[in-house]
Amino acid sequence: GLCWVAKGDLKTAREAFQKTEQINAKQADTAIAMGIIEHVEENSQQAIVQLERALTVAADTTDLLVHFLLANVYLSQKKWDEAAEHLQNASGFIARFSAENLDLKKHFKRASAASSAQTNLATLYLFKGWPDKGVEACDLALKRHKSNPIALYIKGKALMQKRELDQAVTQFQQLNRLAPQFAPAHYELAEIFVAQKSPEQAIREYQKVIALSPKDSLVHLRLGAVYELEGKDQDAVNAYKQVIALAPDSAIGYNQLAYHYGEKAQNLDDALSLVQKAVQLAPKNGAILDTLGWVHFKRGNYTEAVERLKQAIQGIPYSSTIRYHLGMAHFKSGDTQNALDEFQNALRISQQFPESDETKAMIQQIEAQ
Repeated sequence: GLCWVAKGDLKTAREAFQKTEQINAKQADTAIAMGIIEHVEENSQQAIVQLERALTVAADTTDLLVHFLLANVYLSQKKWDEAAEHLQNASGFIARFSAENLDLKKHFKRASAASSAQTNLATLYLFKGWPDKGVEACDLALKRHKSNPIALYIKGKALMQKRELDQAVTQFQQLNRLAPQFAPAHYELAEIFVAQKSPEQAIREYQKVIALSPKDSLVHLRLGAVYELEGKDQDAVNAYKQVIALAPDSAIGYNQLAYHYGEKAQNLDDALSLVQKAVQLAPKNGAILDTLGWVHFKRGNYTEAVERLKQAIQGIPYSSTIRYHLGMAHFKSGDTQNALDEFQNALRISQQFPESDETKAMIQQIEAQ
């Protein structure tokens, strides 16, 4: 059915999906595909019926997608409140979206209904890992409505999936000129600039997202990570403290600030208190247990570090960094054989990780003894 959709034969695709539905009526993907076909064929009410049915059988992982698709159907009908509600419910699908960041009526009042339908078709392709077809469908959507901000956003995401990052930057910058209050485009630009190792540009875009969505703690987290890469330690600390202030019931901010202090061997008493708070909030999280072990290591508590890092590995067995940390704790405890084993395990998992050079140096040091 999906292949027939991609070939443009919606009649045969519909027949295939109907057969799929006869076999398993509770498959969300079928209802989603049928809803998109109905939308493209201008049967908006039937599209809503199918997509609402998808919500009743969808796993949590596809709920955000279905809300996004429903929003586009309601935009086709010029039903602004319904569209805004579903876009809000799809905010995890559109990174960092909030309803006040996009004036739907302004951008879609004169829009062709077919533009939103083609946007939904592009989204299906994107979700299934066919970015070339996604770009093609977005171009059709933009041909019908050249200032469709959601189509521009999906095209940018498709270009990112194709790893055509320079073109994606151009796409999101065009979207920013059209709708400067649309925070998701700034966020995606920041993510691309991080990937392209352009930290100053990434920082500027993250700051724009924060200005538009000041209570979004995860943007502060991303910004702090970029400050760390730039060696702007105090800015990183301030960003992580802001994460804690905005999300005091989340372990993420406490853990990140504790790990930062541990890496810098600074404020280790504070680091221990912070990571213990993170453990209280997420006691089985391997990354947090790694931070706890590493902070104990930096404080010279090597026996405690070994125990905590062993617990971390139970949760995340294929982390080269945690294996390196455990190797260092064993080494400082005088257990060179287990240290060597863990350093070798780290390199078996990956030859390229932040501590790979130190790991190789430790192996050489132990083998030379």
